[in-house]
Amino acid sequence: GLTVACARCHDHKYDPIPTADYYSLYGVLRGNDDQLVTFNEPQDSELAALGFVTGGRRFLGVTHDIIDDRIDVITRGTLGLTVACARCHDHKYDPIPTADYYSLYGVLRGNDDQLLTFNEPQDSQLATLRKKFSDQMRLRRSEANARLRERAGDYLAAQLNLKDYPEEGFDQLLSTRDIIPMSVRRWRDFLNVSATPDHPIFGPWRILIADLHHLPDADWPSAATQALAASRHLAQSWNPRVAAAFAQAPTSRTEVTRRYGDLFTRVDNDWKALREASKKATKPIDPQAGTPAPIDPIALPEPPSEALRRFLHDPASPATVPDTGMVNTEFFYPTDITVELWQLQGAVDRRLIALGVQAALVLVDRPPEPQPVVFRRGSPSQQGPEAPRRFLEVLTGPDRRPFQKGNGRLELARAIASPDNPLTARVMVNRVWQHHFGTGLVKTPSDFGLRAEAPSHPELLDWLALRFVESGWSLKALHRLIVSSAAYQSASQGHDGRSADERNRIQKLDPENRWLAHFPLRRLEFEQLRDALLTASGRLDPRMAGPAVGLLEPNNHRRSVYGFVDRQFLPGVLRTFDFANPDLHVAVRHETTVPQQGLYFLNGTFAADQARSLARSGAALSPTARIHDLHRRLFQRAARPSEITDGLQFVAAAETAPDRPVLPPIGPPEPRLSPWEQYAHVLLLTNEFAFAD
Repeated sequence: GLTVACARCHDHKYDPIPTADYYSLYGVLRGNDDQLVTFNEPQDSELAALGFVTGGRRFLGVTHDIIDDRIDVITRGTLGLTVACARCHDHKYDPIPTADYYSLYGVLRGNDDQLLTFNEPQDSQLATLRKKFSDQMRLRRSEANARLRERAGDYLAAQLNLKDYPEEGFDQLLSTRDIIPMSVRRWRDFLNVSATPDHPIFGPWRILIADLHHLPDADWPSAATQALAASRHLAQSWNPRVAAAFAQAPTSRTEVTRRYGDLFTRVDNDWKALREASKKATKPIDPQAGTPAPIDPIALPEPPSEALRRFLHDPASPATVPDTGMVNTEFFYPTDITVELWQLQGAVDRRLIALGVQAALVLVDRPPEPQPVVFRRGSPSQQGPEAPRRFLEVLTGPDRRPFQKGNGRLELARAIASPDNPLTARVMVNRVWQHHFGTGLVKTPSDFGLRAEAPSHPELLDWLALRFVESGWSLKALHRLIVSSAAYQSASQGHDGRSADERNRIQKLDPENRWLAHFPLRRLEFEQLRDALLTASGRLDPRMAGPAVGLLEPNNHRRSVYGFVDRQFLPGVLRTFDFANPDLHVAVRHETTVPQQGLYFLNGTFAADQARSLARSGAALSPTARIHDLHRRLFQRAARPSEITDGLQFVAAAETAPDRPVLPPIGPPEPRLSPWEQYAHVLLLTNEFAFAD
């Protein structure tokens, strides 16, 4: 992809990601179908596209960093704007206020990650692994829910000191006795949205805590007495047990939390006692069923108590762990339990991969949440004004409206892909231009802000963007337009035929060749060079789709786009060849020239194997014809007379050279390359083969 980096393992767990192959395949097939942008209702197979957002790093589960990375990838990748720079303060250079960052933060914060699988085969081993995981997950969740219900009062008390539970850092739990910061924040969000003065359970909380939060402790008791007296008309809407608990005004905020805690504890204990009693009772034996069944209590006998119990047991209650999969709930468990559950989930994932099951990690909207707020200086413990979910002001103007549907993710996508958006098409066109010429019309493809250099050809960029949109966002049409241009088809030695004065003048006016007096010589990236070697040798496997295979596997002849990339253990060879960091959005790869690059192809078995296959292709030809054939295959031209002479001399000298076996990194020595294999090997290592000119 042009803007997407796809790695195939988690950044902090060693298990592979079961969705990576499907996402990679989706990108390949979508590109082949030339459907970059669609506005139709998505099919199940298109859900894989959400890997663009969900396939990034997990940052040890730190939600804010995960969302920050997603904002960075989306805005730099599609808009060429460094919005993530506004996380802690207004952007220093571009007109992007911090509020815009948190508007997008709110859009992405209102989603859960969810794993979906398609076309699963019937597999007993997978069913066993999945049952083992789900049973243990259900057990651990039930245990955690029981602890959360027992300590409801403690979590309400924590609302009085939210600064002790900031939304940053890694919420590592060492014991089941620890207060869970994520649950503290769930209680906070619930109370902010639901605790209205007439709420059956939390009406008193709103009146005594939320509405009086600004008062110092010394002034609070008298204010609480007055507020409670003024709100007695609301007591008829309160749960009778709650109303009785607050018949008398409390003397402190802590007493409010204690009264709620005592109330929830009594209700929970009553329910536990009723449940234990029911286990000892049995229904009459059904002659058809043949076995007695325990009676499961449906409700506590008193409606007010049952209403409180239902709140504690409601799946949406902050007193429960959400049933939304391990990826969203790992923060609710101590470290040892988290590791245990991830190991079980990893076993399921490995089996899915072994079966070749198509899977997608998608985003699912949560129920509407409160409006996001600005985190002053990027600290969640210092909350500022609201930042409604909406698009960037610099692209929509000051009269923009907040997103209206759900948490706004669909509206954000439409705003990015809109033909009226002045950046999306230009950014994409610039990336395609960079792919062909080595440098974009804008040199910083992921930064179109004020710090970026002006486009070298602004009118051309505008025209290409317009043509791109008019073609229905067709990448194939865009590629075709660029490669058929005179600029692309010119030679890299563009000074030929010009006088010395003219060459000097061009060099002085445009030393970097930004105005393209000739085609810029461009070195192939490692993946391109690997595919070129396989193509030249006739060993490239052109099949599309299929599971990922390690790029350096000896029998892997597939295109590099299907290569397995391990975030944790990136092979040293890839780093040697300036491979992009799979943990980051990388706009332009650094380009280095170091001896290890040449030594890899000179001494490694991969290039030697391609040389053997290449040399066999013309074995029946005469020596001169064989040299011509190799040059046509590799350089798309006939050999020059001097090259024929040099080639014949090289082969003759190689026939009399001492025998030197090829030494692979692992295993026994391989047979020495024959003279013609050595000659093919030399041609494969030339700059003419490794550079696009």
